[in-house]
Amino acid sequence: HLAQMSADAMDVAITSVYAVRTGLEPPESSAVPIGPSHGTIALPSLSMWRRLRDAWAWNSVTLRRALRVSVVCGAGILIAAALHLNHGYWIPMTSVIVLRPHLAATWIRSLERTLGSAAGGAVAAAVVYLVRSKIVLAGLLFPLSFATLASLPVSYAFFVFFLTPTFVIASLPYAGDWQLAVIRAIDTTVGAAIALPAMYGLWPMWAHEGFRERLATSFQADVDYFATLERSWRNPGSVGPIEIARARRQGGLSNNAAEEALDQLLNEPKTQAS
Repeated sequence: HLAQMSADAMDVAITSVYAVRTGLEPPESSAVPIGPSHGTIALPSLSMWRRLRDAWAWNSVTLRRALRVSVVCGAGILIAAALHLNHGYWIPMTSVIVLRPHLAATWIRSLERTLGSAAGGAVAAAVVYLVRSKIVLAGLLFPLSFATLASLPVSYAFFVFFLTPTFVIASLPYAGDWQLAVIRAIDTTVGAAIALPAMYGLWPMWAHEGFRERLATSFQADVDYFATLERSWRNPGSVGPIEIARARRQGGLSNNAAEEALDQLLNEPKTQAS
C-alpha cells in the first residue's frame, strides 16, 4: 500500500513535469490512468526459488538477521544456564525481541525495552511489596492489561512499562515476592546488552554504506517510469499496461526504500555514520 501511495504521488508529479516539458497535457484517450484512479494490474510474481535465492544471498538483510538471531539466542541460553539464572529464558527472549534488521532500529528498541522494563520493574516491586492481598493484585491486572494494550500503538517504551508489572503480578508464585520484578529487569537488561553488541560485531549492515546506491536507484526508477509514461503518451499503444505497471511499482518501491534508508541513516549512531 505504501508503494501504491508513493506511485500515486509520482503520477501527479510526472504529469506536471510532462506538461511543463512538452507544453501538452497527457492525452485523455491514453490507456494509462493517473493518480489514485490507477487500476490494479496483476504483475507476474517471483517464483519461490527466486525469493529463496534472494533471501539467502550474503548481502541479504534476511540472511544476516537470521544468523545474528541464532548466535545471540544461543549465547543467551548458554549464559542463563552457566549462571543458573532464575527465569533465564527471559534473556534470549529479550534478545530476539529487540534485534531488528538494522542497527538504528535495534538501538532504539534496546533502549525502550531496557528503560521500560527497569521502570516497570520498580513499580511492580513496590506494588507487590506493599499489596499482599491476592484479590487486590488480581484486580490490578485489569487496568494494567488495558494500559498495556492501549499504549502499544503510541509508544513501545510505555507498552513495556505497563507490560512488566502485568506479567510480574500474573506470574507471582506467592504474594510479596517482589524479587521476581528485579529478576525480570536484570534478565531483560542482559538480553538487550547481548543484542546490541551483536548488531555491531556480527555481520552489520550500516545504513550509510549503501545510502547513495539506494538513492540513485530511487532516482533512476523515477526516470524510467517517466520515460515509460512519456513513450505511451507520445505513441499510444506502443507500451503495454504490464510494462507501465511494472515501472510504476518499481518507482514506488524504490522511493519507499530510499525513505527508509534515510530514516535509518538519521538514527544510526554518529560514531559509525561519520
